[in-house]
Parts: sequence; structure tokens; C-alpha cells
Amino acid sequence: MPTVPPTAPPTVFTTRGFILQTVLPDATARAVIGDDGDSAMPSPQSQALEWTLQDPSLETYLQDHQRFLQRFALATFYYSTNGNVSRGNNEKWLDYNHHECHWFAKDAQPDDQVTYLEDYDQMVNKNPCELPPNVTVPTTATLTHESSFKHLWMYTNRLDGTFPMEISFLQSLRSISAYMNPKLRGSIPTEIGVLTNLEFIALPYCSHTGTLPTEL
Repeated sequence: MPTVPPTAPPTVFTTRGFILQTVLPDATARAVIGDDGDSAMPSPQSQALEWTLQDPSLETYLQDHQRFLQRFALATFYYSTNGNVSRGNNEKWLDYNHHECHWFAKDAQPDDQVTYLEDYDQMVNKNPCELPPNVTVPTTATLTHESSFKHLWMYTNRLDGTFPMEISFLQSLRSISAYMNPKLRGSIPTEIGVLTNLEFIALPYCSHTGTLPTEL
């Protein structure tokens, strides 16, 4: 009887395996794999991976691993805090049609107390990638210094959850501010110690336990 060659698995599974084995660090891959079928509530990492697998431009992002990791880290943060990343307009978050530099929309009225992103030195509104005014980054642009994520400012919002270790994927990150989020809890991941560009971190009036990692 002739041998029947095995049927190739669907592309989505092939891509999933490639990401887990080649792109994601081992600890993150374990957070995804260990969660498969074992929990009624998937982990933030597992949810982020499923989101990336549905991205129409995924093949392009996989040609630039750091760009992929930047998007994956922000998606993990979104799911790790139950998706409540802003008290105002967060409609662009996880929107496949927008570059992540533009996920932070500032459509609030002048009297709204919510400030989405501010420069911690000058206290002026700015976007997380420090783009000049009116500059739009193409959705599938290759990661450059100009399109790398530098500021994660989410203070006085409704963050509900923990900081994921994947924040360490944002290698150009200069500042983190998430104060006045009382439901933001857990320990600060030691992995952020690899963020050599990090200059500022503000987390008062949250519910974190422990101390800042000595790696900082």
C-alpha cells in the first residue's frame, strides 16, 4: 500500500508554531502554551497571540521581529489590564488599521480630566513615539527610532490587572506613568530591568506589592 504523505496543517497553526518557537522569548511562549485548554480564562499572552494571528499584515510584521514584539507587548498590556486602557476614547487600541504609535487617541474635551499622554519634563501633550505634529506612521512601517514606543502614560485611568513581563519588549521605552490606578496590582516584573533607556517610572496610588526590581 503506497504511503500517503501527511496533510500540511493550516497556515495559522504553522505561523503560530513559528512565533512560539522562534519569535517569542521562552517565558512568554510558556505563558501561552501552558494556558492552552487548561483554563477557562486565557492568559493575556494567549489572548495577545490570538489577536496577532488575525492581523491582516502579520506576514509583514514577522519580517521585523522587533516591530512584532512591540505590537505583541502592547496587546498583552491591553489584555493584562482587562482592556480598560483609557477612560475616554480608546477605540484605536488593537485596531489593525492603525500603527501602534497612533493607538493613543486624544479626543477628550478641554475640560476632561483625562490626559492620555504627556511629556514628563514639559507636561505637554504628545504621542507615545514622540512623532512630530501631524506625522502619520504607515501601518506596516518597519520599526525605526521614530516609530518605536517611548512613553507609556496611563495615569488616572481604569487599569485593572497587572503589569505583564512583556513590557520589557519595548526596548526604547523612556517613561512609565500609571499612578492613580488603584486596581493595578501585583509585583513589578523584574524583566523591566532590561529597559536601559527607562528614565522615569511613576506608580503611586496603585496597589502593587513588593519593591521596585533591583535590576532598575
